[in-house]
Amino acid sequence: MGRRHHRKSRLGCIQCKRRHIKCDENHPVCVNCSTGQLRCSYVSNPIPGPHISIPTPQSQVTSFSALSPRTPLQDGSLAQPVYMHHMELLSHFLLDTSRSLGDEQIHHSAYQFMFASSLSVPYLVNEILAITALHLSQLRPARAKFYSEEAAVFQTNALSLFNSTTVDMNAENAMSMLLFSSLLGIHMLADAVTASDSNNANFLDKFIVYLDIHRGVRAVTNGSWEFLRQSKLSPILESAASRPKGPCQEEAALVCDRLRELLEAVNMSETSLNVCKDAIRNLQWVFESEPDALDKQSTTGLIFAWPILLSAEFTDLLLKRKPEPLIILAHYAVLLHKRRELWVVGGAGRILIESITNHLGTYWKQWLIWPNQVLQAPSSDTI
Repeated sequence: MGRRHHRKSRLGCIQCKRRHIKCDENHPVCVNCSTGQLRCSYVSNPIPGPHISIPTPQSQVTSFSALSPRTPLQDGSLAQPVYMHHMELLSHFLLDTSRSLGDEQIHHSAYQFMFASSLSVPYLVNEILAITALHLSQLRPARAKFYSEEAAVFQTNALSLFNSTTVDMNAENAMSMLLFSSLLGIHMLADAVTASDSNNANFLDKFIVYLDIHRGVRAVTNGSWEFLRQSKLSPILESAASRPKGPCQEEAALVCDRLRELLEAVNMSETSLNVCKDAIRNLQWVFESEPDALDKQSTTGLIFAWPILLSAEFTDLLLKRKPEPLIILAHYAVLLHKRRELWVVGGAGRILIESITNHLGTYWKQWLIWPNQVLQAPSSDTI
């Protein structure tokens, strides 16, 4: 890749400063703002600084630039040889990574559709390569650094291509956009979990950023539901929407009724109150879909549905460290703790519960009894 210079601000952009996260200071839009669909702006006059340019779409890995000379075809055009390593990543995604991301019947079918359509959608295939490389960084510790850096490059390419795509939405590209947004959100969660292995202090900030990103899936589905119903994903979406309730309905109601008691006991604005009520209602729906026991922790259930259903106002309350939404988040973290064997989840549930408990202190301790009891239990047999 060629190099070019552009101007950077030593202070980072306003949004990253507000969220207390590191800004890459990319212009005109940094990666954090691009990912979270936020307005990116800088507070100071830019200064010169080195920057590695992102390849143009013609030079993306989806063109599979040749390692060997191109082969002339009968019509005189040139065939594009491929990097065998990229083919290995695509194969690993289909056979392993996609299966590791959740429900065998629903999720794997979605990823099969994704694999079939991705080669014609540059931003989607880049994200597939990115999350597969991240997965391999955990499966192959001896080459973890190589795969982690590769995942970051693919993800940057994917975001650049996605943001430069301006087409009318239809059934086919709506499906690609939904799959891309879902994968990107899961990737950001896995990134936060990986970073937490060495430093838990900033995990809550990173997790809230992940929530903002995964919530972006809702923006796609809200404007394209009719297109998605016409796509190959229609049976999968309908299956997820009509998922039967599990045997934990009574306990789910008790847990969420307790959270509603919390809202009655505090002084909140009507807007904040309604935002938290919506989050609890959606959390109860996810709780009620839980299987009886997770002796096979490979299933994700509907745990990724809750972040998608959150409002921007709720994540903003989390950023401000308001106690009530933090307590609700700690209860959601129980679901993550049950899926701790999943590589994209890991210790996220435990870290969230412990971080929120420590942050809120003794005054709010009574509202966090259940999540902490789950951490102490020998196994997570309840929701």
